[in-house]
Amino acid sequence: MAVISIAGEYAGLETQKALDLGLNVMLFSDNVPIETEIELKKYALEKGLLVMGQIVELLL
Repeated sequence: MAVISIAGEYAGLETQKALDLGLNVMLFSDNVPIETEIELKKYALEKGLLVMGQIVELLL
């Protein structure tokens, strides 16, 4: 499990790195673009992992 709480402009890249390592992610960062968050959550789903945080689940 990775907990990511950094500036939104860096959070997407760090979340991607964690997913590539096979880690579930608790994303606790503001200003992550919605498009980035959706892509990360879809990628995690494909790998059988979770990206938790925000309310984008309603859009998937």
